[in-house]
Amino acid sequence: MKRCVVLLVVALMLFSCVARAQSGVDLSSLTPEELQQLISAAETQLQLTDETMLQSAVDVLTNHWKNEIYADPTLDGTSGYFEILAAQATYIKRDFAVQDEYASASDALFENVYCVVDFVILSDYFDTAPYYWDAGIDNCVVVYRDGSMEVSRQSLFNQYRARTYSNDFSAIIDRVERFDVGESAIYHLTDE
Repeated sequence: MKRCVVLLVVALMLFSCVARAQSGVDLSSLTPEELQQLISAAETQLQLTDETMLQSAVDVLTNHWKNEIYADPTLDGTSGYFEILAAQATYIKRDFAVQDEYASASDALFENVYCVVDFVILSDYFDTAPYYWDAGIDNCVVVYRDGSMEVSRQSLFNQYRARTYSNDFSAIIDRVERFDVGESAIYHLTDE
């Protein structure tokens, strides 16, 4: 997907450069090596965009846990411990199509979704400190094509499986990226 976007950007740049030849920007004289460097630079920029998107998803997730989960008065004994162990972004095909009886389930769940970021988290959600565990809920951020984000109680893929009893996501998924969250992804959300 990234390569298609990069190639499209380069093609648009080439076409626009012909029109802008008067302004001094002309890519038609670039060698294949120079064009490859331009493509590599564009791919690097796209990767930075993915990292920025991931950081925004982490912010949305931690704010949700702080303001929704740990704000619940019945969780008064928790320390608000929240640790992100891993993150995986599953990018949705722009023109996904499921040509079977499950089409309506996928359309409803994945409409306008850019990607689904699933997190592996440890928390003291059930007041279990010092034993922290994955509660298995509120660990997914849905990123829409317009850039907006929201926390989902369950991963959209789990919801799809529950509706269809199918584990075949090949018509929906474009690609999957795993992100290193580092070693400092520990938050104390009731103390902040």
